[in-house]
Amino acid sequence: MFSGSIPAWIGENLLSLIFLSLQANEFYGRIPSNLCQLAKIRILDLSQNTLSGAIPLCLNNLTAMVQKGDPDGIIEHNYWYSVEGNKSFWGDSYVEKAWVGWKGMKYEYERSLLLFRIIDFACNKLNGEIPDEITRLSELVVLNLSRNNLIGLIPKNIGQLKQLQSVDLSYNHLSGPIPDSMADLNFLSYLNLSYNNLSGKVPTGTQLQSLEASAFMGNQALYGPPITQQCPKNDTFQPQPPEEERDEFNRWFYVGMGIGFFMAFWGVFGTLLLKRSWRHAYFRLLDNWTDSLYVTSMLSSARLVRKFKS
Repeated sequence: MFSGSIPAWIGENLLSLIFLSLQANEFYGRIPSNLCQLAKIRILDLSQNTLSGAIPLCLNNLTAMVQKGDPDGIIEHNYWYSVEGNKSFWGDSYVEKAWVGWKGMKYEYERSLLLFRIIDFACNKLNGEIPDEITRLSELVVLNLSRNNLIGLIPKNIGQLKQLQSVDLSYNHLSGPIPDSMADLNFLSYLNLSYNNLSGKVPTGTQLQSLEASAFMGNQALYGPPITQQCPKNDTFQPQPPEEERDEFNRWFYVGMGIGFFMAFWGVFGTLLLKRSWRHAYFRLLDNWTDSLYVTSMLSSARLVRKFKS
């Protein structure tokens, strides 16, 4: 239940930090750029707060995230007890455990903690674009920026993060195409891009096509496997106008038809009322048409009668 802004002194004074988790508190305000001074940090979890503002551009200063991890590495702590008076001392140690967001779930890890390279800013109110600086953290394994207010494009160089195994960018306002380089993420086993404004064809790659269609749902202009919606003609997607726009078009179409009929009717009828010579010519024409029709019908009847009698 901690609240307030994240203290700047964390980044200024605790330079040996390897794992920082402030998740599920009530921190607000911007992510302080001082956290970028944590060069040894492997896991940075600020999820489930109400942080706002842009993601710091200096994240590429987290140099431990460009160094390979130890798959068997543990975080071990040693401490000492002492009893004053008789001056007895003894020591003990324990191994750090931590809950880590991994492929959409939370798991408790003891071993392999030093293998992970994780940035988790999920469930905040962050805005702005995803900084391209994140794509320089070449050993990043997990990236979770879901449920924020991020806009803009997915960084086109995201394919440089060759070690990425879990990416969650869902429930933001990201737009544009999925970068082709994402098909180069050979270790990617979990991806969630749902409920954004992404468009275009899903890049072709073994990893992306093996994912569930739910990873892309909520992006109406996306198409191609594994999404069941297929490409329209000419390989371009032409979204239908919203229902409100169609209703507005229909409304003005019928209004235009009514005005056109009114103008045409009174244009002809009004002219006949005001100009006598045209009115007489019009009625003579009607009489001639009537007479012609009458004569034609009588002749046709006579022919039918003669043919019937014969």
